[in-house]
Amino acid sequence: MRDKKLYIFLLIAIFISGVAGIYVGSNYTKKKLNNYYLNLGLIAIAINLEAQVKSVEMLRKKEVLKGKEYIELLIDNNLASLSIYDKAPISERNALIISAIRKAKNYRKKYPGHQVSPALSESVQRALDLAE
Repeated sequence: MRDKKLYIFLLIAIFISGVAGIYVGSNYTKKKLNNYYLNLGLIAIAINLEAQVKSVEMLRKKEVLKGKEYIELLIDNNLASLSIYDKAPISERNALIISAIRKAKNYRKKYPGHQVSPALSESVQRALDLAE
């Protein structure tokens, strides 16, 4: 009888330890993932801010052509980054993202002449194709 009680106690202790471990582990993982994605968003904002400052500085120095080309390169980089969105199911695509791509596509149609870097051209085109 004593062995049976010990066996039941051990089973209950193992079960409670497992539940507690899952709870603590999932909360820890959730916190780490939230921080990771928050940092990704903040890093993107910081990079965007740096690019905006550099663009405005060029314009203030009357380096209009240089500033325009820099902004065109930023557009290329953003489009290339958004090209992975073609993997998202059509039903799950965000209208704001598609709208931004469409605006870039319309801009490029209105002001042709910019040559996309060969390293980015395929990705840029994949992103622009999302706005059809």
